[in-house]
Amino acid sequence: MLKYLVPAVFLFASSDVAWSQEPPKAPQIEPKQQSESGLKAQENRGQKTAPSTQPLVGAPEIGTKGTDRKGQSESNERSEQGTEFWPPLYGYRLKVTDTLLVSITFLLFLATSALWFATRQLVRGTETAFNKLERPYLFITNAKNFFHDKERAPMGIASVAYEVANHGKTPAIIDNVRAVICSGVEPVTPIRVNDQHELFVSRVVAPLYTYHPLEDAPDGINFDMTSSGEVIPQLKEGEDVFLWIIVSYRGAFTEGHETSACWRFDSLTNSLVQWGNDDYNYVR
Repeated sequence: MLKYLVPAVFLFASSDVAWSQEPPKAPQIEPKQQSESGLKAQENRGQKTAPSTQPLVGAPEIGTKGTDRKGQSESNERSEQGTEFWPPLYGYRLKVTDTLLVSITFLLFLATSALWFATRQLVRGTETAFNKLERPYLFITNAKNFFHDKERAPMGIASVAYEVANHGKTPAIIDNVRAVICSGVEPVTPIRVNDQHELFVSRVVAPLYTYHPLEDAPDGINFDMTSSGEVIPQLKEGEDVFLWIIVSYRGAFTEGHETSACWRFDSLTNSLVQWGNDDYNYVR
């Protein structure tokens, strides 16, 4: 049995060595498969040799497209600048936002000025109304007839009484008193009375208070007494006797006030009557 096994092992080993020493055979490729392989190889070589037309990511474009984009950005900047400025005026370009800001500020200035003037007029109107209400008002009234005051003056000198009353809300401070009794066609300008005059002795006239001062006729006018005891002046034809009184005063908040009153002797009633227009009778 052993003698048959050894030759068999030897033969198997020799055959294996002989099979391994044979040259490898090239695989057989069919014609159709060979043509397809050639086409794929040519395509691969074409892709390797052809320059890439796609730009690299992050790399700046060179050539015509880069120039076009630069020109487009410049044109966009010019258009944006054109919308920010007004058209040129006398060679100057004004920015839209700046001109609008200046215009709005100017309009606000005009509105503020108008408001200031309106407020000023309102304040002045209020002040004027206050001055008209809270001021003294002196009135000269009730000069009626002449009489002889035996206690004040000797017989033959005629006097006339009148009233000065304050009908305002604040006291009146008398600055000046002028009075005249004269004869003629029209009254002459009154002159300042002496310092012993009642309105100078008590210069403050309280609200709703009334003074009763007297005025004496000058020596140039003669007076007679009627049977009924009335004192009347001796008048020439075409003459009249006038009494004209002007009182200047001020208030606690105001100044420059003046009151005037004028009378003429009426021979029909033997009394004094109001005479003259607003130049002789007024309260200011």
